[in-house]
Formats: sequence, structure tokens, C-alpha cells
Amino acid sequence: MTDGRFLLHLATVLLETVVIEAAVLLLIRRDGKWLFPCLLGNLLTNPLLNLVYGWVFFRTSPVLSAVCLLILEICAVLYEAFLYDGLLLCGRKDALCVSLLCNAASFGTGLLIDLLS
Repeated sequence: MTDGRFLLHLATVLLETVVIEAAVLLLIRRDGKWLFPCLLGNLLTNPLLNLVYGWVFFRTSPVLSAVCLLILEICAVLYEAFLYDGLLLCGRKDALCVSLLCNAASFGTGLLIDLLS
């Protein structure tokens, strides 16, 4: 994959993630105050997660890739929960539940897209 195509792929994946997570937030929270922290969190976690995972995926076994992906996703959920709580003062439990739900929705959608393509 050329550099340009890879950057386009990263941007596409980021956009898909933000759209899915924003839709989930609007369904469960019904106000826009969660959208900025969602965008900020994904801008900070999504490209890094995809870069690290892509590097590991092409250099290790499928088992190590899966373990790496699990660890990266857990880190993203925790960081985004920390960000939600820090910016919205919503409480750790609420922030963690929202982050987990949003990330599960975007991760599941990404798996489905990969399976169908």
C-alpha cells in the first residue's frame, strides 16, 4: 500500500469510527455535549491504534496480532472514558460505560465491513 493510500485508509477508518460513535452517542445521550469529546478522543486514539496495529499485524502471528488489538482497544476505551469524565464531569462509571458501548459499536461495525469486503 502506498503512503497516499495508507493515509486515505487511516482517514476513512477515522471518519467511519467518528460517525458510528456519534450516532451511538446521539441515541443514548440525546444531546450534543458528548460529541466534541468523542471527536477529540478518536482523533487522539484512532490513528495511533491503527498505526500500531498495522505494524504488528504485518510483522507477527495472528495470535499476537489479536492480543495486540485487544490491548489497544482496551487502552482506547480507558483513555476515551478518562477524557469523557475529565471534560464532562459525568463520573467514571458513566464515562466508562459510554466509551465501552461506543467502541464496541465501532469495532463491531469495522469487523462487519472487513468480513463483507
